Amino acid sequence: MELSEFTPQTAFHELDEYTSLIALSIIAMVDEEYGVTLNANDMSSAVTIDDLFNTVKARA
Repeated sequence: MELSEFTPQTAFHELDEYTSLIALSIIAMVDEEYGVTLNANDMSSAVTIDDLFNTVKARA
């Protein structure tokens, strides 16, 4: 998938490239960049990129 194809409604769990290692990388990046701690439940319950964004935004 090309970067230009990602939208807020993209279901990131369905992407071929998505793995548990990617999830850990997202958790670490969000913590470093925004000071927000995500956990595995947050990653599991977020279906779309927008869901994940809203979770981070609510805790920032």
